[in-house]
Amino acid sequence: LLARGGFSFVYLATDLKSGSPLAVKDMYCEDEQELEARLSFFRREAKVLSLLKGAAAVPRYYAGYEKGGTARLFLEYVPGQDLIE
Repeated sequence: LLARGGFSFVYLATDLKSGSPLAVKDMYCEDEQELEARLSFFRREAKVLSLLKGAAAVPRYYAGYEKGGTARLFLEYVPGQDLIE
């Protein structure tokens, strides 16, 4: 576990094909009434990251996954200090 936000956890993982580190953003939602709004935020984040592909200081978006009440984004892992801390 790298971080926990308002509606997601971010984990450090390894791409099994390349061996490279990945950041996996895993959405959670305990309130069914908020599910569609949170999924919408995740979809929008994936779209924005896709559009910014190649921009400096923006992690690369590799893929997204959505099933039932959960969603995940697979992103480039960027090592370093969290700027919020």
